[in-house]
Amino acid sequence: MASAAENVLPATIIKQLNDRLYEKRKAAALEIEKLIKDYVSKENFKGVEQIITVLGRDFANASTSQPRNGGLIGLAACAIALGKDTERFVSKLVRPALNCFCDPDQRIRYYACESLYNICKVARGSVLSNFNEIFNGLSKLADDMDGNVRNGSELLDRLMKDIVTESALFNIPSFIPLLRERIYTRKPFCRRFVTSWISLLNTVPDINMLVYLPEFLDGLFCILGEQNVEVRHMCEQVLQQFSKQIRVSTEKRNQGLAEDDFVVDFSSMTNTLILHSQSKDKIIQMHAVDWLHEFLELAGRQMLAFCPGIVSSILITPAYSDGSKEITDRAKKVNSLLQSLINADDDNASFKLLDVASLVSILIECLHSDSMHTKLASLRWFLHLFKTTPKKVFTHVDEVFPLLLKVLTNESDEVVIADLYVLAEVAGTAVPASKDLIGKSVPAEVKDSLLAIVSQYFVYTVQSLLKSFSTDRTLLEEKGFFIIRQMCLLLTADDVYRSFSILLSVNEDLSFVAVMVRNLNIILLTATELFPLRDMLKTVESEARVAMFRCLYKSWCHNPVAAAALCLLTQQYRLASDLLQKFADIDITVELLTEVDKLVQLLESPIFIYLRLQLLDPSSNHYLVKALYSILMLLPQSEAFRALQARLQCVSQLHQHSMPPKSDTYANQDLLEHFKSIQDRHSAYKRLLLTHRAVKLA
Repeated sequence: MASAAENVLPATIIKQLNDRLYEKRKAAALEIEKLIKDYVSKENFKGVEQIITVLGRDFANASTSQPRNGGLIGLAACAIALGKDTERFVSKLVRPALNCFCDPDQRIRYYACESLYNICKVARGSVLSNFNEIFNGLSKLADDMDGNVRNGSELLDRLMKDIVTESALFNIPSFIPLLRERIYTRKPFCRRFVTSWISLLNTVPDINMLVYLPEFLDGLFCILGEQNVEVRHMCEQVLQQFSKQIRVSTEKRNQGLAEDDFVVDFSSMTNTLILHSQSKDKIIQMHAVDWLHEFLELAGRQMLAFCPGIVSSILITPAYSDGSKEITDRAKKVNSLLQSLINADDDNASFKLLDVASLVSILIECLHSDSMHTKLASLRWFLHLFKTTPKKVFTHVDEVFPLLLKVLTNESDEVVIADLYVLAEVAGTAVPASKDLIGKSVPAEVKDSLLAIVSQYFVYTVQSLLKSFSTDRTLLEEKGFFIIRQMCLLLTADDVYRSFSILLSVNEDLSFVAVMVRNLNIILLTATELFPLRDMLKTVESEARVAMFRCLYKSWCHNPVAAAALCLLTQQYRLASDLLQKFADIDITVELLTEVDKLVQLLESPIFIYLRLQLLDPSSNHYLVKALYSILMLLPQSEAFRALQARLQCVSQLHQHSMPPKSDTYANQDLLEHFKSIQDRHSAYKRLLLTHRAVKLA
């Protein structure tokens, strides 16, 4: 090796390059500079190449530090001497210096930066052919443990940025793969280095970094999680720059003002945003959600292809239910905007943009969430889908409906109300069912009578509610009144009560039917939501009102007190009086007397003002008085007894000579017989239960 160097360089220069003293090595560099200039003047470029080769191979690559230092300073001297001719040898000058970036000696690494700085300062744009190698080397030195080395690399970095900015030779496509690789570094100073380059390149007029943003957007969001505040802030600024450029570019294109054919590639970046919106890092999550909102605003319905992924990232992950109001509010805006993009066109079989099946699957998962906010959002999504894309969503109703019923047990009234809105939408749909939903448990004639007034889904909803109440008595006790009132508010109360009554009339669980009728009756007599139905039932005159009364009466007979109350409400006073006489044949229990007590309290409420005023007309209301006296006779001498007794005493003189109307024609015998048959069934049912219990005990 020594002989090879001696064939190219004078012995004195070789000796000085190997000297420990910097001054000696600098003197050798000056001599090399003269020698190179002489060769260039004589166009002896082969001699120049030999010197550069020796300096790079035998000195900069030597095993000891002194010759490596000498080789580095010698290479810089060659570049200075070559001037504009450096371009001929740029790779041979740059690579030996880059190799020394990894030297274990920190002084060598510093001198390598200094040498390459001088080479690049002379070579300028021609050094860009080696840009990727230089960038890769600088990215490693950015986090060097030695401060002097870092300072030296920063000087070289600034020079390279100047060269890139002023040159048209920079090959951005070949650089992007390296950038994509290096952006995933976890070292703070390296992250700052990479981010600074992205920021710089984004300011170069001839470079459209938006074209390449999908390649490194994921890396930028990773850098957002950096603990170093300066680095994170720098990354936020870069993302803000890109966000602004995306908006400007898209708006110009939408207005027909774009000067090129570039279209922002929203699709290739959306999955990245979906991924990072699920990050545990709040800053990353917040920015990702903001970008999703921006994309939805700018790209509109083309984002529907990513609807399931966005819904999953927004609702299932902490973004939607996080304790941070700032993030939650952002997530809700994204959710609302995405929902607004879906319309009736998406129910068309030819529209493939929205994957309803995947979306339903995600929403079902959301319904299992422990978060109230997530459940609410999922239910609102279902409501929107049932309204806008009913044909597609109803293909999944079999898997959705049981979950909707289960949600009714949720402790949050807000969740239950939202759930009832969905159930009401299902019940009121005009979409034909693909199969028989009601089942064989309901006789054909009963089924036909139901379907003559409501849809199959309506019947299915009420039937499913009854089944839930029957199997979960806690649900009935704690939420039953609330659920039924809301159903009457959301749907037509007449249809709800008619459907309940018809289905209860064929239910074999008589004890449940009695409890259910009692509850329905209390709601009918007290709830503000049932005022229209109460008002309609007060005067059973028209054929429709008679039909409604008879429909309710058939199932109300399963609860004697409820049946009597219905007769009083509908002013069927003779029927009420005769029914109450039949109580003598009924097993009077404490529970039944408690219900009678409550009925007396209701008779004292504003709902029955009309009934109390009718007591002043003895000639027309003989059977009303008789019915009330019958109730009085049923009661033990309690507070309710004394209240009703006092009421009747107020009008007792008016009724001393009260007689039944002479023209009274009784046409309700069939209703009395129905009541008796129902009570006989209950008696037999109770005996059967007692027998089963006795056998079980035995």
